[in-house]
Amino acid sequence: YLPMTYVVEGLRRLITGGPLGPVWLGCAVLGAFTLGALALTAWTARRKQVWSLSRLHPELSL
Repeated sequence: YLPMTYVVEGLRRLITGGPLGPVWLGCAVLGAFTLGALALTAWTARRKQVWSLSRLHPELSL
């Protein structure tokens, strides 16, 4: 299920010739992983922008 498996198979098809199906599949898998990573990054960054009361007034510890 790792994306580079698809990329390696696509590159092998490009080098040796053959149908371009694995190449397009590799592109689609890499695009899906990229979109997923961007969505996760945006969601995490958005969550960090929200200020809670505990972030505004942290407890003092001595």
